[in-house]
Amino acid sequence: MNPNYLSKEELIYKLNLRGINTDEEVQWLRKLFRTVVGRDVVPEARRLRGWDVNELYSYAERKIHE
Repeated sequence: MNPNYLSKEELIYKLNLRGINTDEEVQWLRKLFRTVVGRDVVPEARRLRGWDVNELYSYAERKIHE
């Protein structure tokens, strides 16, 4: 997966699934994602606690329309 094509929201989501909570600049997030994407980490849904389910649903719906 090429992080250059991921939006800031997508990067934050994918990093949160890996247990990394951050809200930095997009370029820094892409660099961080490249660093951790190769690690053998099992994404866990419990790491999404604190996220608004309606917000996640709206975001997924927007992405489907894009």
